[in-house]
Amino acid sequence: MTEDAWRGRGRRTYIHDDDATRSYFVGLTRRLRSAGWEVDRNNIRSLRHRITNEIIELEPGGAGTTGHFLHHMKSLNTGRVTKIRMKW
Repeated sequence: MTEDAWRGRGRRTYIHDDDATRSYFVGLTRRLRSAGWEVDRNNIRSLRHRITNEIIELEPGGAGTTGHFLHHMKSLNTGRVTKIRMKW
């Protein structure tokens, strides 16, 4: 874990050595589906929990690096539809 701001900002960040390729994301999605996570159709490389509305988003490490960040965030829904825009 590289950041634990769950209480203050509703976010935890983990770092992982594997590259965040499409096949990695598909495998992660397959493993988390049984726990209630679904692909977020509005945001790239993101999953949303169907009950808690929490978000998991994969952020590739960038050019010339290996690995990726995984951000786990509390729900951003405040009673209205909220859309997250990712900058890749």
